Amino acid sequence: MPRKSQSQSQSSSLESQSSPPDSQATQANTHLVNQVVKAILNLSCNKAIMKRADIIKLALKGNGRMFGKLFNEVNNALKEVYGYELIEVDKNKNLILCSTIAPASMFDLNENYRKSYTFLYLILGYIFMKSGSVPEMLLWEFLQKVGIVRGEDHPYYGEPQKLFDTFLKQAYLARTKQTIESFNDDFICITWGVRAQHEVSKKQVLESLCTTMNRNPMDFKSQYIEAEGLVSPPPPENTTFSEYNGGSDFVEASVVENNVDIFKDTAQIFEENEAEGNENQ
Repeated sequence: MPRKSQSQSQSSSLESQSSPPDSQATQANTHLVNQVVKAILNLSCNKAIMKRADIIKLALKGNGRMFGKLFNEVNNALKEVYGYELIEVDKNKNLILCSTIAPASMFDLNENYRKSYTFLYLILGYIFMKSGSVPEMLLWEFLQKVGIVRGEDHPYYGEPQKLFDTFLKQAYLARTKQTIESFNDDFICITWGVRAQHEVSKKQVLESLCTTMNRNPMDFKSQYIEAEGLVSPPPPENTTFSEYNGGSDFVEASVVENNVDIFKDTAQIFEENEAEGNENQ
């Protein structure tokens, strides 16, 4: 290898002198932050849950300690530049990227997104009105009442099971085990996932439901208190089937013409469920 000339050596020496150590460290830190941000955007392109280990491997060559040091800077960059926030799903394990921008109206979505989000909000609204947790089998029984049958293609939504599984993978929904009185085995229940808790407004859920049902939000006391942010109770660990009363339908009226009948049927079922609940009290 040829040796550097004296002029080249002097030039390199001057460059190193002109860049103080603090400046070099800042540039290196900025580079790492950009690498982590890039990795996160690539891994979350389908709103999938990301493994912390995958981010560290892809952007930091396995340096987990460095990820902890950069976390706040990375999150600030995501918020300021892209309008996203990095949220932990499981402590030190899984993460998701949530939007910090207010959701657009369903009328602004393309047809495919409108279909999937209408189905999602129908589920989220029903869960919200069921005190935040519903046995999975009861959720599918409710959906069947409004013409959405598990394992069968729907003329508007397509494959409901496929959409449902996608919502779980994207952390809009979550599966939990809960104990129900009078039953020996735990039940698999569906709750709002971490993404839904950050991206979906419970107040809008309740207001949309009440618009559909021609009711006042204050008619549903516990949901109204929670939607207004006055209290945010955790999902119950023990419950009874008699406590699963009420229901919800978070969909904008007349989102699409061929769904209006389904929404009307849904509202009717909510009324029936509420009446049954009042009789059980």
